[in-house]
Amino acid sequence: RSAGSSSFCDPIRLSRSLVVMKLLYSALSAIIVPSLGNLWDQVEPGSVAFFELGKCASGSPAYYGLVKPLNHDKTDELFVEMMGGAICFNSASCENSGLKQWTDIDWFLTQFMKIPADYVVLLKSGASVPLNLMLQLKSGYFPADASHPFWGKYGIYFPVCTADIFTGKHNASYEPSAEQLTDDRDHTCNETESGAGEDYRGCQNRTASGLRCQSWTGAKSGESGWDANATDGLGDHNFCRNPSRTGGGGRGTSNAPWCFVEDDYLSWDICKPVATLTSKTMMHHGGKNVADLLDMVKADGHNFTKISMLGASGGGVAAVAWSTVIADIWPEAEVFAVADSSLHVFPGTPLFDYFWEYSQYGHGPASCGVPKYDVKTPDFDWRETDAIAKHLQSYDGRVKVGYLSCLDDHVVYGDRKILATFAGLTDYMEELIDPDTQHDRTWAFLNSLHECAPDGTVFSYINNCDSHHQTRGGFPDSNHNPGQITPQTFINQLLKGELPDPNGTTQFWFEEHEASASDKSCPSAVRRRRSPTPEVEEEIDLCTTPTTSGDESDEQETSSAANRWPLNLICLMAFSKVFA
Repeated sequence: RSAGSSSFCDPIRLSRSLVVMKLLYSALSAIIVPSLGNLWDQVEPGSVAFFELGKCASGSPAYYGLVKPLNHDKTDELFVEMMGGAICFNSASCENSGLKQWTDIDWFLTQFMKIPADYVVLLKSGASVPLNLMLQLKSGYFPADASHPFWGKYGIYFPVCTADIFTGKHNASYEPSAEQLTDDRDHTCNETESGAGEDYRGCQNRTASGLRCQSWTGAKSGESGWDANATDGLGDHNFCRNPSRTGGGGRGTSNAPWCFVEDDYLSWDICKPVATLTSKTMMHHGGKNVADLLDMVKADGHNFTKISMLGASGGGVAAVAWSTVIADIWPEAEVFAVADSSLHVFPGTPLFDYFWEYSQYGHGPASCGVPKYDVKTPDFDWRETDAIAKHLQSYDGRVKVGYLSCLDDHVVYGDRKILATFAGLTDYMEELIDPDTQHDRTWAFLNSLHECAPDGTVFSYINNCDSHHQTRGGFPDSNHNPGQITPQTFINQLLKGELPDPNGTTQFWFEEHEASASDKSCPSAVRRRRSPTPEVEEEIDLCTTPTTSGDESDEQETSSAANRWPLNLICLMAFSKVFA
């Protein structure tokens, strides 16, 4: 298997029994000698341990990770890594196979990361997992040696499962669309299935997201190498199936029946019986979960003076958004936020305007009346192109942000297709995926950010490439801009809290692009979240209705966050029951 494989077992080539024994020993050690002091006392040196806190969008438990260094010699520093992830925002998008995996931690670990179920149990048990194992997973930018910017620091790692890029605090309710509820199949078919649906031979011909299936003899099937004359129920029809690549009833290629779709921009999606598609509540609690954990860390007595934040893909958007909130929580700290491969949606463009207008977990009109928690989460009004820059202006240089990205990141183009499809913005699609248009918007966004933010607070490195997640992909040599520092040096210097270049260079672009007059206009007002002066706006809230909380059981679970973390030790003491 290639070095970039997401499989847990293949690249680790270790004795499975030895890994299990080490993790079991770690968990039992935590049970025998529980600590009620420092949060990180629960973790062995050189390890990460995951603990339950809050909810995933699906309603299942969410988790956070605590990283403890081998030698904790940077006691006044903290790093925070926010894992990448996509969003969903209506019933169709939350049922899409590509977006649904970000709504549930088990789905993500088993279906996307391909981690065996018994390892998932161990990861969720609170056991200390050696960092060298996490490095081989390629799930984060974990410290490998003393040259790494996170070496010697306590760390927080946020796995994503809330489909809101760590900004929501809402219980959103989504109704199925008319397309999702369309049922034009032959009702005389046998609709029974078991397991992952490899044995399904029914006549479902639409995906759970409402897209009509294409025939297995169609162009997409042929281009993907599927033989419609093979076994596993394929043929000259457009019914959902879960065939194996080997044929003859082997393991299916998905966790549910699926089909290629009649859509100009999407290839395939999973299927689900129409009768099971009903109104659903999605717990977009990503922002709330982060806020609760930060309150716990603050209550633990840590007074950090330097905080480094890293996020990749959607996590990069979150890292930048949370940087000013964290600066408020630790008012003496310098905050450095780095976004890797995160140029998906630009402020002040139609796609973001859609999410402002219609997202139930944002700050726009669609969030009014949606049950939400009274916690502080990022409140950028990204309808303004210079929103990020104007937030930075109120922190006197204490908050700095950096962007690392390939100009033609292939995942970014793919994500835009999915978002625009389920947002109903197909008329806008060609503009979203046209390289020339997106190049112009990339340079305009970055020029505006550099021009409108305080000097020395914005840094960017743009390379002529199409890769994604550079911090997790090993920084390919081909991504190095000739005559400039390397992408890894750029990232590491910022995350150490240092300038990338001693000469004061802030833009590391493979080609020059001068700022236009519009880039320099900087139209929005300077905003501060928690201003000591009442005349300065503190938080966006267009809703006139009172803020509400979630349902009673959820509210009870999330109360008193600052004093709740010792309960994880009690849960850990039931470790043996996990294996029952």
